[in-house]
Amino acid sequence: MKPLILGETRRIGIELYSIFGSDFEIDFAEYAVFNSVQEIIKTGICRIEDKKITMLFIADEIGLFNVVFTIHIKDEILKAKVSIRVVKR
Repeated sequence: MKPLILGETRRIGIELYSIFGSDFEIDFAEYAVFNSVQEIIKTGICRIEDKKITMLFIADEIGLFNVVFTIHIKDEILKAKVSIRVVKR
Protein backbone atom coordinates (compact mmCIF):
# COMPACT_ATOMS: atom_id res chain seq x y z
CA MET A 1 0.00 0.00 0.00
CA LYS A 2 1.53 3.28 -1.12
CA PRO A 3 0.66 6.04 1.36
CA LEU A 4 -1.19 9.15 0.29
CA ILE A 5 0.07 12.51 1.47
CA LEU A 6 -2.28 14.72 3.45
CA GLY A 7 -4.06 17.05 1.02
CA GLU A 8 -3.96 14.73 -2.00
CA THR A 9 -7.06 13.74 -3.94
CA ARG A 10 -6.72 10.39 -5.73
CA ARG A 11 -8.96 8.04 -7.70
CA ILE A 12 -9.06 4.69 -5.85
CA GLY A 13 -10.58 1.55 -7.32
CA ILE A 14 -10.59 -2.05 -8.39
CA GLU A 15 -10.92 -3.96 -11.63
CA LEU A 16 -13.12 -7.06 -11.80
CA TYR A 17 -12.74 -10.15 -13.95
CA SER A 18 -14.40 -13.54 -14.21
CA ILE A 19 -12.20 -16.52 -13.25
CA PHE A 20 -14.31 -18.55 -15.70
CA GLY A 21 -13.81 -16.12 -18.60
CA SER A 22 -17.52 -15.22 -18.63
CA ASP A 23 -18.61 -11.80 -19.76
CA PHE A 24 -20.59 -9.72 -17.26
CA GLU A 25 -21.88 -6.22 -16.73
CA ILE A 26 -21.71 -4.26 -13.49
CA ASP A 27 -25.20 -2.99 -12.71
CA PHE A 28 -24.44 -0.75 -9.75
CA ALA A 29 -21.59 -0.03 -7.34
CA GLU A 30 -21.31 2.00 -4.15
CA TYR A 31 -18.65 2.58 -1.52
CA ALA A 32 -18.23 3.30 2.17
CA VAL A 33 -15.08 4.77 3.74
CA PHE A 34 -14.25 3.57 7.26
CA ASN A 35 -11.77 5.20 9.64
CA SER A 36 -9.41 3.31 11.96
CA VAL A 37 -12.16 2.68 14.56
CA GLN A 38 -14.48 1.30 11.84
CA GLU A 39 -16.83 4.30 11.76
CA ILE A 40 -18.31 5.15 8.36
CA ILE A 41 -17.10 8.63 7.45
CA LYS A 42 -18.25 8.81 3.82
CA THR A 43 -20.48 6.92 1.38
CA GLY A 44 -21.25 7.36 -2.29
CA ILE A 45 -21.84 5.96 -5.74
CA CYS A 46 -18.86 4.61 -7.70
CA ARG A 47 -17.81 5.52 -11.20
CA ILE A 48 -18.17 2.43 -13.43
CA GLU A 49 -15.97 2.18 -16.54
CA ASP A 50 -16.46 -1.23 -18.14
CA LYS A 51 -14.97 -3.60 -15.49
CA LYS A 52 -13.34 -0.85 -13.36
CA ILE A 53 -14.97 0.67 -10.29
CA THR A 54 -13.51 3.85 -8.78
CA MET A 55 -14.17 6.57 -6.24
CA LEU A 56 -12.46 9.86 -5.47
CA PHE A 57 -10.58 9.71 -2.15
CA ILE A 58 -9.75 13.04 -0.50
CA ALA A 59 -6.88 12.66 1.97
CA ASP A 60 -7.96 15.36 4.40
CA GLU A 61 -7.13 13.46 7.60
CA ILE A 62 -4.06 11.47 8.70
CA GLY A 63 -4.63 7.79 9.50
CA LEU A 64 -5.56 4.38 8.15
CA PHE A 65 -8.78 4.04 6.14
CA ASN A 66 -10.65 1.22 4.42
CA VAL A 67 -12.79 1.73 1.33
CA VAL A 68 -15.37 -1.05 1.01
CA PHE A 69 -16.84 -1.38 -2.48
CA THR A 70 -20.24 -3.07 -2.86
CA ILE A 71 -20.79 -4.30 -6.41
CA HIS A 72 -24.08 -5.51 -7.90
CA ILE A 73 -23.85 -7.90 -10.86
CA LYS A 74 -27.17 -9.45 -11.88
CA ASP A 75 -28.47 -11.23 -8.75
CA GLU A 76 -25.09 -11.24 -6.95
CA ILE A 77 -23.60 -8.73 -4.52
CA LEU A 78 -19.81 -8.69 -4.18
CA LYS A 79 -17.64 -6.75 -1.74
CA ALA A 80 -14.01 -5.68 -1.98
CA LYS A 81 -11.84 -3.73 0.47
CA VAL A 82 -8.97 -1.35 -0.30
CA SER A 83 -6.80 -0.04 2.55
CA ILE A 84 -5.40 3.49 2.39
CA ARG A 85 -2.87 5.15 4.67
CA VAL A 86 -2.66 8.94 4.78
CA VAL A 87 0.56 10.49 6.10
CA LYS A 88 1.91 13.98 6.69
CA ARG A 89 5.09 14.91 4.80
